Amino acid sequence: MAFRSEKKIQYFNLKIAFSIEPLSFLKLIESGVPREKLGLLAVPLTPLQIILPFTISKFVSHTKPFQHIGKAYFVRIVLSLIFACWVFISPAFKFGETYSGYFYLICVVLQAVHSTVLYSLHIPIMYFFTKISDKNIGGTYLTFLNTVSNLTRSSINTASLFLASFLSVKYCTHSNDTNLNAINLNSSFIQNLYRLKKQNDCYSKEDIQNCIASGGKCESIVDAYYIQTLVCFMFGLAWLIWLKKYLIHLQKLPESSWKIQLNKIKLN
Repeated sequence: MAFRSEKKIQYFNLKIAFSIEPLSFLKLIESGVPREKLGLLAVPLTPLQIILPFTISKFVSHTKPFQHIGKAYFVRIVLSLIFACWVFISPAFKFGETYSGYFYLICVVLQAVHSTVLYSLHIPIMYFFTKISDKNIGGTYLTFLNTVSNLTRSSINTASLFLASFLSVKYCTHSNDTNLNAINLNSSFIQNLYRLKKQNDCYSKEDIQNCIASGGKCESIVDAYYIQTLVCFMFGLAWLIWLKKYLIHLQKLPESSWKIQLNKIKLN
């Protein structure tokens, strides 16, 4: 099978750099943005998402679908940094309990740019799947490739969300608290990390509810979201430098490389 080759497996690790994107939406909700309004922002993007496949497909080569994928990949990993900055400064747009209209306008613009880059990566991949699919078994091969691709993306996103929850450290603070156990410069990184995790007062939903019931407030000491964003960006750069060539190699393989050669299979 095609996936026995190490070079052919490299396609599936390109999505690691994008695993932080679902967390950006959750961080905005955590900062106080109503999830209902964030959901409504997808409505004005619907016409754009209908037009994008037709527009982008005109620039995708059927024989070399990955020709320009590096440019879209780079823009997307840069967008992850922009999203992190946007999440960080978003409280500045909050007036009382509501966010200004400019905040939602910028959110729509960012989502429009993200949708454009997303389709610029997705459509070449679909072209490639269509190209290598065995015509003798119809859409079964194509469905299999999409299933593996979607499972890979979902697994990576799930792992990213778990790490964000596990690595983040929050303390339950009260108005009479005068000092928090900060990082000890005389201790090693591992010792500081262990001490912070041991004092994590707001790890689970029950811990957060208990903190609020006691009159406290969960304050983030270590926010893994920003750390993961930087790590994903660095991985994306590394993928562009060292692993993109394997993806380009895939489109140069003959179609026979993606098909099972029945005459070479020994049946017992």
